[in-house]
Amino acid sequence: MFSFDLTTLIGATYYGGNGDDFAPTLSVTADSVYIGGQTLSTNLPGTAGGAFPSFAGGTEPDAFVARLSLDLATVNRASYFGGTERDQADGVEVTPTAVYLSGYTHSVIPGTAGAAQASLAGSSDGFIARFSPDLTSLVRATYLGGTQGDGVSGDPSATADSLYVGGTTDSHDFPNTAGGLMPSLNALDSSHAGYVTRLSLDLTQNVQSTYYARDFGHISVFTVEAALGDVFIMGRGQGSGLPGTAGGAQPLHGGGFSDLFIARLSPALTSVVNATYFGGADSEEPGTNALLISGGRVFVGGHSTSATLPGIAGAAQETKGGPTDDYADAFIARFSADLTTLDQSTWFGGSAHESGSALTAGPSGIIYLAGGQPGSQLPGTSGAAIDSFAGGDGDGYIAAFTPDLAIIAPTPSVTISDFSAAEGNGGSTIFTFVVTLSEPASSNVSVQVQTVAGSATANSDFLPLLPFTLTFTPFGPTTREVTVQVTGDFTDEPNEQFTVTLSNPNGVTIADGTGVGTIVNDDAVAAVPAVPTLSMGALAALACALGLAAVFAMMRS
Repeated sequence: MFSFDLTTLIGATYYGGNGDDFAPTLSVTADSVYIGGQTLSTNLPGTAGGAFPSFAGGTEPDAFVARLSLDLATVNRASYFGGTERDQADGVEVTPTAVYLSGYTHSVIPGTAGAAQASLAGSSDGFIARFSPDLTSLVRATYLGGTQGDGVSGDPSATADSLYVGGTTDSHDFPNTAGGLMPSLNALDSSHAGYVTRLSLDLTQNVQSTYYARDFGHISVFTVEAALGDVFIMGRGQGSGLPGTAGGAQPLHGGGFSDLFIARLSPALTSVVNATYFGGADSEEPGTNALLISGGRVFVGGHSTSATLPGIAGAAQETKGGPTDDYADAFIARFSADLTTLDQSTWFGGSAHESGSALTAGPSGIIYLAGGQPGSQLPGTSGAAIDSFAGGDGDGYIAAFTPDLAIIAPTPSVTISDFSAAEGNGGSTIFTFVVTLSEPASSNVSVQVQTVAGSATANSDFLPLLPFTLTFTPFGPTTREVTVQVTGDFTDEPNEQFTVTLSNPNGVTIADGTGVGTIVNDDAVAAVPAVPTLSMGALAALACALGLAAVFAMMRS
């Protein structure tokens, strides 16, 4: 839990037991934080008193849901959910009267009596389970799927009378698609089609289902916008021809394995209001919970390996940080509510691989993007609660954007180092000054560099640098070297100085714009031994001794 400006870590907690635990979904209410996922732990905290206090999976994981206090200091309650085979939860939706947990299962699960689909129909089916808000009881659960593999992805979305879920199906006999927008698949369609289903809140009725997106299609996020009265879905699809895209902001598939798509459907799931693709020449993947409607605009997020994206001009980060197509960057895109206009998109990432998993809105329309990255410094981290990559296989991240998708971050700053060395007795010595950027630039930033004479004389003691522009490229190195040639001589003189100065910043601030170069004198003249001095008495004695020596010399001669 962070402050809204991401400068302060307010609280954090682990949650798990004696086995592997994974929690991909989270929902926050006025007084609690709910998380859901899968676990192999037999001793999850808080399950005593829960609807299912004991692990049922044997060697396979169970799904789970847990309720924590808002300050993350207390596990108020938790519950396992599942049978003896593999179960996983991918979504949580919380209403004043219910907690809905959704995902996929291979098991015989509890609570399906009287449900819309009471039994497992294929090798795996989606499931939706309704718990009491305190997680002490299971109200009902239902399977959802046909005779092949099926799963529910992302968070369910509840209205006053319905619960919407969606995901991926391999089944050509998915239940209750007759009368839907896309009632059937073609006989030659391959596996993995997307679907959307409208259920009654008590999970006793499958009111309507529809396929949407054939051939490796996938629907990962759904939401119902009360003010607009329609159902918004996001997923991925191959090839052009999805219903409703002809009038969308991007009517055709951009290329690569898959593009993102966003569609606006009628609440009955029988018609499409509009739809659009979003993608470049390579592949895009949607975030699992990265569809957001805020301020009358539709925001979507995910990650992409394309070299460029539609709508990227003028973005907070116009250039992809990953150096090749093997690297993905996260992205956010903003559309009009009718999906006919792409307002803006932006990359978010450094020099490694970043994913974009979830979007949410904060005060004043601030947009938060959360995801993971496996090992590079990200833009906008200067002054953050955790401002540097900690190591290992990867860190998570949270980034805040203004509603127009500008990264909320201090402007990068630059500094220049000092340098000191002896001048030498001939030729030249290179003085190296290091210009450092406080964080990776998300676009080209620059400063002007030049030398200024001080006690050292230009063209005599050093060769001056005429003013030139030093540029840092997006997500390139954060240090650059400036070199000055110092002339050696044999002249004995005091230490001398000149400066290398930074000015005219573009996209940066100058924190320290003066690098002092100190030329250390190494030409001192060797000292001549001093002639000893004698007192007057010593001189008289010396003169007497010299006189006697002369007399003896004459007598010998």
